[in-house]
Amino acid sequence: HKSEKNILKKFQNKKIAVLYGGISEEREVSLRSGENVYKALTSFEEIKDNCILIDVKNHYELVEILKKEKVEYCYNILHGSFGEDGSIQGLLDCLNIKYTGENTLVSSVCMNKVYTKRIWQSSKVPTADFILLKDIVNENNKIVFPLILKPISNGSSVGVSLIKTKKEFEKALKTCDEIQKQDSDTDIIRAYIYKKMCDISNSEKYLTLAVEKDEKKRTKEKLIKVFEYSSQVKFDE
Repeated sequence: HKSEKNILKKFQNKKIAVLYGGISEEREVSLRSGENVYKALTSFEEIKDNCILIDVKNHYELVEILKKEKVEYCYNILHGSFGEDGSIQGLLDCLNIKYTGENTLVSSVCMNKVYTKRIWQSSKVPTADFILLKDIVNENNKIVFPLILKPISNGSSVGVSLIKTKKEFEKALKTCDEIQKQDSDTDIIRAYIYKKMCDISNSEKYLTLAVEKDEKKRTKEKLIKVFEYSSQVKFDE
């Protein structure tokens, strides 16, 4: 394709590093993703000799490798803490190396679910209700089950618990405490609770929705209004 060739020419003589692995709990996922990205990049004749894989285990070593290899572009496939939270982005900014994904500010804010949801709420963007775990514990707020308990800043579904009973809630609290102990910044890694949760995916031009049965009708009506441009809407049973 002509446009694809033009894009590849831009990177023909540029050193590209795929950053993968990392030190977060999502390391294994990142390793698999990084291998796939590297394989895809090196399949292009124009840039196959310009690409390198860097397993980011130590940021000091990373800086040395980036300098030694004279890297100009980074494909960031790191997951979780130190990969999606603005840390690696800030480091690359200081080295004047371009990278994929959002900038330092956006990455750091969006990694924190509370900050992100408060921004959405202030901008009138619909989002599930939530409450900080410390507000539940400290203020003796009544807990209504079922609910979702999850860390504020972990990526993917690390530390996420679907809780239906008080016993499950107490067990999940212990899991959150362990995650906090493993993280160097325990003031940020706290948990919060969704009152309701639904997932929307876009597959083959169908919108699929998973919600509680008593919410299905009302949510369906809302979604049809939001996605009125779509001619096909399918709801999972």
